[in-house]
Amino acid sequence: TKQILSDDPDDANKAFNFRVTLLKYDETEKTYLTDTSISITKGDLVFTQGVAYIRLTKANTLTMTADLLDFGLKYRVEELLSYTDEQHFSTTVEYQDGDRTLIASGTVAEGVISVASHYTYNVVFSNIHAVCKLTDAEGHLLYRKLDGETVPAVYSQLVTAFNRVNAGTDIAWFYLDESGREVTAFPSNIEMLIPDYQMETPAALLNNQSVVLTTADRNATDGFPYVGGDTTAKITRTFGGNSMITVGGVVGEDNPALTTGSLTLGDIILDGGTEAGFSANVNGGILNVMNGSSLRVGTGATLQNSTTTASGAAIFLAEGSRMYISGAPVFDNNYIAYSNTGDLNGDEPVYSAGKARQDIFIANYDNSEATSLEVSGNLAVDNEHPTNPADGMIAPGSIWVWAERPLHYQQGKQFAQFPEGKTFTGVNAFRDARADRETGNMLKDDPKYLYGVVRNGAVYWSGSAELTIMKTVTGDFADTTQSFTFTVSGLTVGETYQYQRYTTSDGTTWTEEASQNGSGSLTAAARIETGENEETIETGFITFQLMHHEKIVLTIPAGTYVAVEETTGSFLTSYAWDGSQNYHSGNATSDTLNDDSSLEFVNEFPAVAPTGLTLTLAPFLLMALAGMLLALIAFGRRRREEND
Repeated sequence: TKQILSDDPDDANKAFNFRVTLLKYDETEKTYLTDTSISITKGDLVFTQGVAYIRLTKANTLTMTADLLDFGLKYRVEELLSYTDEQHFSTTVEYQDGDRTLIASGTVAEGVISVASHYTYNVVFSNIHAVCKLTDAEGHLLYRKLDGETVPAVYSQLVTAFNRVNAGTDIAWFYLDESGREVTAFPSNIEMLIPDYQMETPAALLNNQSVVLTTADRNATDGFPYVGGDTTAKITRTFGGNSMITVGGVVGEDNPALTTGSLTLGDIILDGGTEAGFSANVNGGILNVMNGSSLRVGTGATLQNSTTTASGAAIFLAEGSRMYISGAPVFDNNYIAYSNTGDLNGDEPVYSAGKARQDIFIANYDNSEATSLEVSGNLAVDNEHPTNPADGMIAPGSIWVWAERPLHYQQGKQFAQFPEGKTFTGVNAFRDARADRETGNMLKDDPKYLYGVVRNGAVYWSGSAELTIMKTVTGDFADTTQSFTFTVSGLTVGETYQYQRYTTSDGTTWTEEASQNGSGSLTAAARIETGENEETIETGFITFQLMHHEKIVLTIPAGTYVAVEETTGSFLTSYAWDGSQNYHSGNATSDTLNDDSSLEFVNEFPAVAPTGLTLTLAPFLLMALAGMLLALIAFGRRRREEND
């Protein structure tokens, strides 16, 4: 028996070929061999030397029977699919072997006619022309009634699944519980069943519907598991012009209305098809998120290989839309094509062939705090999918953001938000896609791109500033081998900060310290401080030690307000910023790092202070007096011995 499950009308007349082989046990070979003695008609099948070929079609013949077969024979039924059919159909077979009924995926069924009480041995092949299925929030396969039949929600085209979701309550959905009872449910997931789907028609999520696009479970027991070798299905665009998926949009002819949608990307790869020559000419090469709609992207989602001549090579976020991003999504090789070519970034050519990286485009906003992008979890820099090395775009950060207004793309400007009351780490995965001359980045980091930093519950663009802290010890009784502890606070808890240590012998020529701790990174720990209004504030801090003629260079995001404090006890301490000769008394100072800055701390050990002995000299004087006393005692003892 043949079953064809498909929503493609062309499959109704499709013929499927089968080979049926009868085998007999060979005592000599100790195995079953084709029974070439059988050349006879058995029911609907004509055997020649033990082999018969049949064709089954949905429109004409669905079942053929070979009757009056001998007890002890083994049968083998093979479905002969072409390569094209194998790419479009998944196959399962239910058959009998002796007194057992077996269900398996594949195109071959084998069984032995060995139980006399079984007068009929059924072999049922099911060919499923399906690339995706609809499930509810718990992953139950959905069904609906169609012409009085119960039909599972599996589809041969992705756009059909989106259209069914858009239908909303126009379709009465349900799933079947363990007892076969129909339980009302609603579509929550579109799950891909095949590993590589060629998307030929754009899709849209409309009518205020919400759905997760992801990969099906390979262990699904609903008859429609994921059949790929990898764990994640890939959807590739095979058309030009439109976005792959539009979230929200205008519907209706007589009274058009703007509708919204909410799309979440699970374990799925969306490929814009650039490698096959396809690109978009609309906003959002892969996804266009319309006003009022939302998009969620996290670990497991990949958006890659997309080009557009409009805005947003991968994602376009319209004003009033919202994108929630977390974890470690992958963005790779997404470019907007410009009409001009050449160097768009001063002395640092990073665009080639008139293209610039645009993973996310934030549309027009006049309010500096009203951004489309919200960070809803910790991010991770994607090191496995670096930006295109041919374009020189291998700076830290894996998500390239292009904002339309200076309120969101210039240095020091907010471009993303956190959920209220929360902060997250790893936001330096963001990289500003605009040229430095547009962002106002005049810093010395290389490459010269702004990246995301956390400040005041939001994400701001920043470059790297170098904070150099130097140590000098002077004075008649100075101990130049003593180490002093420094604390730098105002940092982001959990973030790591790179450093390089240097030494000098003459105070002018500095060399990198070659020891194991000469370079590396320091992770900011947390501590609670009291603010101006007596409120408690959590801040990040790092500590390190310096000796005379040592300095450390810390890489810190520009715009960070840092406080530096040295633990010196009661020693005389002063400091000066940026090479100034105007030293200030004290062991602590603070400032905002808008550019590279240097800070020198001087510890002085004078012999005598104007008002008497300094406290720091007391230990040395006591040691000297003790030494003199011991010398006098020894001298007196020696004199007495001589007199004796």
